[in-house]
Amino acid sequence: MAKLIEKAEALWQVKQKAREVYSHQLLSKSLEDSVKAEKKSLLGAMDDGEFDRATFEFIPTAEELEMVPNAEHKNVTVSVNQRVSIDYDPIKVEGVIESKLGRSVARTIVRRTYKVNDWSALVSWAKSQGINPEEFLGFFDVERTVDTKALDKAYETGSLYLEDFEGAYEVKRGEPYLSFRGRKA
Repeated sequence: MAKLIEKAEALWQVKQKAREVYSHQLLSKSLEDSVKAEKKSLLGAMDDGEFDRATFEFIPTAEELEMVPNAEHKNVTVSVNQRVSIDYDPIKVEGVIESKLGRSVARTIVRRTYKVNDWSALVSWAKSQGINPEEFLGFFDVERTVDTKALDKAYETGSLYLEDFEGAYEVKRGEPYLSFRGRKA
């Protein structure tokens, strides 16, 4: 009978701990949602012209430091960040580079991948006829991609300028977001 009581007590303790963890999880989710809303509001205030810099610092109050165990932050840096990606049009980029630096340089920056879309037709055609290059290439799909590292090197050396690629790329900006970093004194 004693073992049965011990098992029941152990089960009750596990259930209580599970309730406590679940309660913390709900609180954490609620706080997370609240922080997201507050950050969005702060970004809105900054966009409305109430703040003109993307980075600033403040010193947390003693009350704020007490809320977090072992907090040693003396300065907090707030930054507004935004992810940016650039999508290049490989055909236009290749044309610009060929006109400025020549075909050989263009081929090192714009990579081509060839795929045979009908191999059996290609083999039978090649066996039965003399090979005409234009007809031969008609069996391939050509995929072009811009090697952005090679393009960056061309920018760095001054061989190419961003203005050369007007209309050959699209800049995509993500939603701005805030980051907070504490620094120890």
